[in-house]
Amino acid sequence: MSDERDMAAKSSWCYLIEGEAYPAARTALLAEEIELRRRFERVPEQRRALPPRGAVTGSCGLEGPDAPVSLARMFGAKQPPITYGWMFGPERQRPCPMCTHFQGPPHGIAADVAQNTALAVIARSPLRRVRDFAGERSWRNLTSVAIRRAPIAATIMGS
Repeated sequence: MSDERDMAAKSSWCYLIEGEAYPAARTALLAEEIELRRRFERVPEQRRALPPRGAVTGSCGLEGPDAPVSLARMFGAKQPPITYGWMFGPERQRPCPMCTHFQGPPHGIAADVAQNTALAVIARSPLRRVRDFAGERSWRNLTSVAIRRAPIAATIMGS
């Protein structure tokens, strides 16, 4: 932290009205902000340095538009796959309003996105409920997939 203190001490900010204690307190705060910013920048660096995850193999318990589907088959050769975890579980009367709000823009661009990558919306509700709600919203361009087994729900949805 001494490097941050040195940087903060070199700051030339001067306010017309500042008491005797203010400059030292401001310099200490600036040093903390510099250190926080460095920590903040380290996290994405660490995330990018993670080793690749394992390959998705076998059935993951997903129900696709026509039949059960694996992630590998659903996305095919299109990389990177993009999924949206829609908070619409079987215990909910209606899906999460914020999650629903965020699906409007992807619906509008889904045909363009599908030219270069695979895009799917994944929910825990039965596919019939997901499709019924999508029909209410006139969402025809998004591929909806339902999770049929609990183990994959934790992996995909973080629950």
